[in-house]
Amino acid sequence: MQNVQIAIAGVGLVGRRHADAINHLKHVTLCGVVDPSDAGRAFARERGVPCCDTLGELFAAQSPDGVVLATPTLLHVEQGLDCVQRGCPVLVENPWPPRPRRRSCWWIRPKRPMCPFWWGTTGVTTR
Repeated sequence: MQNVQIAIAGVGLVGRRHADAINHLKHVTLCGVVDPSDAGRAFARERGVPCCDTLGELFAAQSPDGVVLATPTLLHVEQGLDCVQRGCPVLVENPWPPRPRRRSCWWIRPKRPMCPFWWGTTGVTTR
């Protein structure tokens, strides 16, 4: 069986939890990180995967089987649409975009019919 290649955009607390989960899954591999920070580059180096500053750079270098977006909420729509328009399944960490009008743009015609996208959470809580 071929490994599923997953990239993570944003490797703060939530992104790191996704990376840990991926690490425990059989047949799933972290293939790259999108994070322009020094901490993001260090994390990618520790995991032995490439680090890109943008999703555009990631997609120019490889074709992941899916992307987890664990980036700031205000980036969710733009980055999620970028993934869907490229035909790449995406999991967008909660919360939903703040304004309903921004959410409605998700109902577009993706490059690949039935390109999956999900909203979800790792259950991370803060005090």
